[in-house]
Amino acid sequence: MWFDYEDDKILVNTASHRPKCEWIRKCPPNPYHWVQIKHTVEKELGEWQPGGEYVTRQLDRIWTKYTGNPPPYGLRDPKIDEKRVLFVCRIDRIATFGKP
Repeated sequence: MWFDYEDDKILVNTASHRPKCEWIRKCPPNPYHWVQIKHTVEKELGEWQPGGEYVTRQLDRIWTKYTGNPPPYGLRDPKIDEKRVLFVCRIDRIATFGKP
């Protein structure tokens, strides 16, 4: 799962077949012990949908940000036809507690 931001939105990019994809859709009450970002998913975009190239470009951008490696994203599972999902989230509230 890869995180990024654009303007005032959080972007979460994950493989559509992974359990955490469904977990995000259900929005658990306490995803981290030291920071909580209360959010509302405004859009769910898939690579296979019209405009899906944006999902791929965003993944390539954060691949480079996190690894320093050039695009394309290098961890696609070659055994399956991995498709990515991008959740565009509006931040409703941020609460922190404890040290990161």
